[in-house]
Amino acid sequence: MGVGISAPGTYECHQCRKIYKWYRGLHRHLEYECGKMPRFKCPHCTYIGKHRSHVYSHIKNPFLKWSMQGPRNIDYIENLLPRHQCPNCNRSYKHRSHMMRHYKYECGGTQRFECPYCKHHLRQRTHVWTHIRTFHPDCELYCIDIVTNTRLSWQEIRSD
Repeated sequence: MGVGISAPGTYECHQCRKIYKWYRGLHRHLEYECGKMPRFKCPHCTYIGKHRSHVYSHIKNPFLKWSMQGPRNIDYIENLLPRHQCPNCNRSYKHRSHMMRHYKYECGGTQRFECPYCKHHLRQRTHVWTHIRTFHPDCELYCIDIVTNTRLSWQEIRSD
């Protein structure tokens, strides 16, 4: 597959030598980018991107003038990605639950969750679990909610 670890937490592509901090970044690079032709096409012009999200950003860019026959169909473009916008800021999300998580824990606030081992602050509990698994692999999975000063255990929030 061409995947190699050059140091803990550092992942290098053996084809082009790009380095990624997270394995998922390297996986995305190998899947869509490294030596691959762009595969996502704009329905309105000749733009082609390696990621679907780049094409959506291209389509929603208000500075582009579309060379389409007839008027630009704004409803069609907006319906490509129905979004849920945060009432406090300009961020928008595909899923309402993601917007609500942002609104409740992230928007305009501080990083609410803390790693109990190195006091690193993060905005989401799931980010703390990933952090602990990466940097403290033999330690218990729990975090501190700074706002309520409570200990949140990984087992307590699981739904299965």
